[in-house]
Amino acid sequence: MPDRVRQSDFHGDVVLGRFVSRAQLTSSLSHPTGIYRSTVSQCVIGHDALVRNVGLLSNYVVAENSILNDCGSIACDGGTSFGN
Repeated sequence: MPDRVRQSDFHGDVVLGRFVSRAQLTSSLSHPTGIYRSTVSQCVIGHDALVRNVGLLSNYVVAENSILNDCGSIACDGGTSFGN
């Protein structure tokens, strides 16, 4: 759904999943999954993830159904052997 990606910048290779459901932010608040007001560089975003108000998301694989909301910067550089 193209309306699920808004006001965002993309750099490098970015792979997007499908965004068709809603993410539960609190017990009483949900938001449509997708990418909103964020900068994404060299990432893979899984199905029905929510990336919202992220200043920079760089070099990450975001798992299916994950929520990244109101984050300044989430970046990784070089080789890693961890998961968040």
